[in-house]
Amino acid sequence: MGKLKLLFLPIFVSLCLIPFSLSFAQEDEVLQYGTEEEEIPVLYDTEYDSAIEQKAARDVTIVLMLVTTVIFLSAYIFSAVALVKIGKEMNYENSWFAWIPILQSVMLFQLVGMNPLLLLLLLIPGAGQAAAGILSIIAFMKLTEKRGYDKTLALIMLTGIGLFVLLYLLAWKPKSVQTQPLSQTPVTPPVS
Repeated sequence: MGKLKLLFLPIFVSLCLIPFSLSFAQEDEVLQYGTEEEEIPVLYDTEYDSAIEQKAARDVTIVLMLVTTVIFLSAYIFSAVALVKIGKEMNYENSWFAWIPILQSVMLFQLVGMNPLLLLLLLIPGAGQAAAGILSIIAFMKLTEKRGYDKTLALIMLTGIGLFVLLYLLAWKPKSVQTQPLSQTPVTPPVS
């Protein structure tokens, strides 16, 4: 979960900076013509067309930024609400941790019995972040198993939108956990 938030932040910041890059980008076009007496036919007004194109690009960028912001905020709020519900149902005393990004990962690790200090791997560039991402997947697998589902179901979170499907299932559709494993069910011998 924390790994996904680390990916959203640079994408969100990049999308916020796009309008500045478009508004400050200028094309320097140097046209050299023969003498001043020559008249060059003007087919269209380039300054007017350039201004229209820049305004259209700014409008598209603003719309994209607004859509991205709404998607980002709704995904963040949904995941926080789902984790709060999971925390309350699992009797986690600090379920408000779900609203703070780093504490959200701490909460996830504590819910499944993993050491939250493993998140310090995020401070190591590259390999440490990959290891923390793998540990987060393992934590979601353990959480999925605790909520009554097969732990391989947690792998749908690798698809992106699957994370939200998984959180929905874990928060609002938990299965009941079997009290007796299937391998220990009594088998009656056949009558001969």
